[in-house]
Amino acid sequence: MQVARKHRLNSIHESSAGLQEPLLNRGFISLDIMADDTAHGGRRLPSIAALIRKSTQSSQRAQPSPVDTASKDVTNDLERGSNSSGSFSDAARAAAAAQGPAGLRRLSAHSRGVMNQQAANKYQQLSASFKSRSELQREEHVKLPPWIVHPHDIWAQCWWGFILVTVMVTLFVEPYSLAFAAYPGLHPLSSPDTILTIIFMCVYSSDVLLNFCVAYYEDGELVTDWRRIAGHYARWRLWVDLATTIPFDWIVLGAMGLQDSNNTTAWYVSLLRLLRLGRAYRLHHWVTFLTYNQKLSLLAFTLIRNFLMCFFVVHWAACAFYYIAKQSGFAETSWVGAASDWIGASSAVERCVTAV
Repeated sequence: MQVARKHRLNSIHESSAGLQEPLLNRGFISLDIMADDTAHGGRRLPSIAALIRKSTQSSQRAQPSPVDTASKDVTNDLERGSNSSGSFSDAARAAAAAQGPAGLRRLSAHSRGVMNQQAANKYQQLSASFKSRSELQREEHVKLPPWIVHPHDIWAQCWWGFILVTVMVTLFVEPYSLAFAAYPGLHPLSSPDTILTIIFMCVYSSDVLLNFCVAYYEDGELVTDWRRIAGHYARWRLWVDLATTIPFDWIVLGAMGLQDSNNTTAWYVSLLRLLRLGRAYRLHHWVTFLTYNQKLSLLAFTLIRNFLMCFFVVHWAACAFYYIAKQSGFAETSWVGAASDWIGASSAVERCVTAV
């Protein structure tokens, strides 16, 4: 019994000689085996805790090995952090390789930690939505200039929601008007299509101006400088907004004198109105926001998103089929001409439903 107990204590002493910090603090030794161990005959043997402390102190005084030096280099590199893409320097990778599989696992685990931190930042930003200006400034410890709007301000979010509604309406109305409207362009001015287009043009013109005053996040930091905001918006979104707001079809039809015309050429020029479908790029941010919103059911949101995608694709295809038949003069070889007996006298809505 005494020989076996000494053998066990010697094994613990030898295995703990290379540790860099006490095993007691790392939870590897349970408290129930740290009680005083008395040998046969009443003679007291050194306790396990004392052996661990002694071996730890001796290892700390020892000269570090090359592998330990490599481990320290990797630790320092990890503490400094990697770049936004989660990559590390060649020195860090070499130091990790010197440690063998364990070092590479540490490097891989830290890379996953960087991505998790980015996800945490996204969740943090989403949780800040629909709050007042004062609450956002207090929580993020920033002072916004009077003319700069926080992107998660409740009023900015309401305006953003209104813009998304107009985008959905645009995706439905523009192909419909191109295929089933009586005239292209502005004629007549009292038509619902013309009135709605003018209203949306005013709304998106206002949105272009407001985008110069909305702050944005860059590498997790809120940018409030007006010049940087303008430069960020002018990279590509400004040009897309201008192309989808300016009524190029009306301009070209007016220049060609075809504003009140109903011929084939006028309808071909009217294809320029499809540029307004480019407003749909705003839906990307909306989909991302709802996907990461933990208050919504991901299954329900996915089903609704897929249904809307199928709905708009079918609607656009129906409008395209009818537009092609119209440009052919509703010839008997077209599907509309072949069914002219029961399609000819129907309304625009009925023809749209038939095309679908």
